[in-house]
Formats: sequence, C-alpha cells, structure tokens
Amino acid sequence: MSLASLVFGVGLATAATAPVSTDDQGAVVRRIFEDNCALCHDGSEGLNLEVAPATLVGVRGAAGEPLVVPGDPQGSYLLHKIQGGPDLEGDAMPLGEPPLSAEDQRAVRVWIAGLEPLDAATPEDAGSDPASSRPVFGGTHQHGLHTTTTLGRRMFEFRVHHRFARWGRPFVDRTYFGLAGGAVMSLAVSYGIIDGLDIMARWTNERLAHELGVKWVPVRQSAGQPVSFGLYASGEVLVEREENSANRYTGNVQAMLSRLWFDRWATQLTIGFSALTNHAPAPLLTRSDGALVAARDKRGTLYMGLASTVLLGARRRHGIDLEYMVPIPDGADDFNVFYYAGGDADPAGTAYGTFSLGWSVKAGLHFFQVLASTTRSIHTNFLAPGGGAGNPFVPIGNFYLGFNLSRKWSL
Repeated sequence: MSLASLVFGVGLATAATAPVSTDDQGAVVRRIFEDNCALCHDGSEGLNLEVAPATLVGVRGAAGEPLVVPGDPQGSYLLHKIQGGPDLEGDAMPLGEPPLSAEDQRAVRVWIAGLEPLDAATPEDAGSDPASSRPVFGGTHQHGLHTTTTLGRRMFEFRVHHRFARWGRPFVDRTYFGLAGGAVMSLAVSYGIIDGLDIMARWTNERLAHELGVKWVPVRQSAGQPVSFGLYASGEVLVEREENSANRYTGNVQAMLSRLWFDRWATQLTIGFSALTNHAPAPLLTRSDGALVAARDKRGTLYMGLASTVLLGARRRHGIDLEYMVPIPDGADDFNVFYYAGGDADPAGTAYGTFSLGWSVKAGLHFFQVLASTTRSIHTNFLAPGGGAGNPFVPIGNFYLGFNLSRKWSL
C-alpha cells in the first residue's frame, strides 16, 4: 500500500469517527421535527417543535414526565413517544403516521445523550415554556408590512405574494372580481442567518423591481422580553426602461415594535421611510400658487403602519388580519420633503393611506393569507403610501383581492 493511500485511508477513518457537536446534532434533530412533527406541534396547543430542540429541556409532557433529560435518553419521555412500546401512555408519535426510521430515532437518542446534564441547583423546569416561544405574528409579513417575526437560525423561506386586478363593478366591468385582469406578483427567498437576523431577496413584475433586504430583531418576546423590537432595511432597483420609470435606485428603512397579548392578539406599530417613492417619469407637481410644474420628484415618504391579528380557535392557527398605513406629511406648503400624492399630484384627491383586511392560517411550516386591499403594490418602496389610495367604497369595488403563501425549510 502506498503512503498516499495510507494517509487517505486514515483521513477517512478520522472523519468518520470525528465527534459531532451538540449544535450540529441539534440541527439534525430539528430537521427531523420539522419533517415529521411540526405540522401539529407548532405551539398552538403548547408544545412547539418548530423552535430549537434545546428549548425542550425542562419542559414536561401532558402526563408530567420531563420530555428531555440532558445526558439521559432513557429518562426522556420524548424518546419513548417516538419509540412506542407497551408501557407508553397514549399514542406513539407521529400520530397516524409510520414511526420514525431507526436512523432518526438514533439521532434523537445521540442528541439527548450529548447534552450537558443539568446542575443539581438548576430547577427541573428551567427549560423554556412552549407557549412563550410563540412568535408575535405567524408570518414574516403581515400583508405588506414586515413583522418582527423572523425565520430562525438556518431556516429558508420561499414566498409568493399575489394581487389581482381591481375588483370593480361585478356585473358591469366584467373583470370577475378582478380575477380576469392583470395581476401584480412577487417571488421571494429569505434565509435566517441566526435567530433574529434574516436576509431577503425578491422580485416583482411591478416596474420589474428587485429588492434586497435585511431584518434584525434583537429584542424578541419569544425570548422572554415584554415586547419585540426590530429593524428592516432594503435597497431596490427598477430595471424597467428609463422612459417608463424615474428614481430607479432607492431604499427603505423601518422600525417595528410589537407584542402578543393574552396569547391571542398580536399588534405592531411601524415607523418607516422610503426614499424616492415617486417613480412617474415626468410627474406634475403643484406649487403653492396652484400651478402645475413638471419636475423630477426626489422626495420620499415618511409613514406609520399598524398591524393586528386576532388568533381564533382552540389551536390558534387561524387569524383575522388587519393592516393600515398612513403617510406623515411634513406640513410644508411648497414641494414638501415627504411625498404626499393625494395633496400634490391630485389636490382634490383623498388621503386615506392604504389598508387591508384578511384571513390567515398556519399549518406547520406553511403560512397562507387571503386579503382585500386598497393597493395592489407589494414591494416596500411601492407600498409606502403617498396618500393616493382612494376610498374603496366610492365607487364600490375600488379594492384588490390577493393572497400570500410561504413555506419554510431547515438547511
């Protein structure tokens, strides 16, 4: 045998026997939970298997047994629930599905055995309360606003946002409630670098815009804080032809403060600023003397956003969602700093801002929303309200139907 072959063989043997860190083994177990358990155990009834497996340490099952005893697989009720056996109380898990493979069961056993045993002075219930690990909102977005909910470490998300055409007059416009008209959509991918830090890239067919953003939520109610606080920042590039769009490079910042009340009512206040929000190639602006002048509008929009979800049902999987965004004008009379389309481009227009109402459902790693909105814009810069959204009831049907759909995976 050659020296090179011997070295190569020793290298393979060393790699095969190298110990796996507890964090890496925990990531393996998390993927097992996501694939087999999280659809039911998503925190809606207490136990949450969508979060890091280490949060199960100190948590007790329905019968009072500790789910995970660090360093003691046989004393951990979680292992008994997935192994089954004649002494098991209740049904083996996953309920109604084939048992976990021997390889997956071994991975759970190895992970528990590798955990550091609790100190004698540490209370048995030192683990996380499953109910407290619930994020404030079910999704990373409400309808258009970003929320303080993040994906979690090594989590990947694919999102589709879709808005149909204007509802219109059902028996006159022949748009079939907007389904037969043109639509606006957005495709997005996001990744959780660490808990509380996500990056996102998305594209929309509205002005062919690309958005790259980062969300950071350093204060999270799910981690035991009284509220959640986060920041979002993004840059956008419009690749539509220059004669059709102005201000092709722009950006956005948002600050978000949220809280989940009584484990059923989620609320959020957002203050945001979007730069260069008027993308009309030759806008006409109204001066203080009432004259209309053509100009390149380099102003932005300062706005306030409100989001609210009321969770329904015993499992709290369904929600009634509300979102409202209103511009904050600076009060100047002539070419004010903040874009306010209702007062500038259309002096007789409304200044309602934008709002939407919808229903959502969370099923494991899926999140689905249907909604009716006064705008069909999706990306952050386009969604920023300029005050140009009209009253949705004058005429009847001045709004848009839409949906959001997302799916998460662990990488």
